[in-house]
Amino acid sequence: MLTGFQWFSLASILAVTLGGGWLPLTRPETARRPDGFPLGKPFACGVFLALSLVMMLPSGFHLLSRAYPDALLPWPPVIAATVFLLLLFMEHREEELAAKGYRPGERTSPVIPVIMTVMIAIPSFLLGTALGVSGTIQAVMIFLAIIAHKGTAGFALAVKMVNSSMRRWQVFALFTFFACSTPLGIITGQEARDYLTGHEMLEIKGVILSAASGVFLYMATMHGLRDNPLIVQCRRHAGFVAMAVGFLLTVGVRLVIGEAHRL
Repeated sequence: MLTGFQWFSLASILAVTLGGGWLPLTRPETARRPDGFPLGKPFACGVFLALSLVMMLPSGFHLLSRAYPDALLPWPPVIAATVFLLLLFMEHREEELAAKGYRPGERTSPVIPVIMTVMIAIPSFLLGTALGVSGTIQAVMIFLAIIAHKGTAGFALAVKMVNSSMRRWQVFALFTFFACSTPLGIITGQEARDYLTGHEMLEIKGVILSAASGVFLYMATMHGLRDNPLIVQCRRHAGFVAMAVGFLLTVGVRLVIGEAHRL
């Protein structure tokens, strides 16, 4: 049975996540315009860049090095690069089909926002599980770390979703899945560790975080190709500053998390 603090954490995390996605979800036409949320898109790129290189990839290294201390290859960057190249291939293929008239060219493919959401929802679920089984002091630190990044991630994901060719109900369903990932992890709590050994948990979390690193590195640097915010919006001083703020904010979250993201 959940404690009072766990119920408070669950409700707070859900509210912050929904609040982060509120503007893009309720004003999708604004989000789709090139000048819609002009600082929001480079801000999201900064968040994704830090999530990939400062949070997820180092955590993947830590976990897989514990699971396989004698591995011959550095598997986390290999996994991340493989996912990165796969997404690049998929987007080039989508553009090729759009040019031939097989796909609507004005919206991006829904595949990438779906993959992106799953890649951040699974670690969020595991972090919620860690909160659910942790002692009070550690649980408070994990809670603060989750609160600090769920809102910004929610905004960034919502922008990507509404810019895809998904229907409105699909966008809301996918965002709801993301919003509920951490609360479900809190509720699941101890049960997740009853079914998996410590070694299996290291393997699963290490691979997921490494793959997620590739996803978010791609989203920050290559998604949208010629129209990527790092190329378009960051040409302007305000856009570059917004990107840097998103990056530094997420780096700050990593400092707060400490070892929490490795649990």
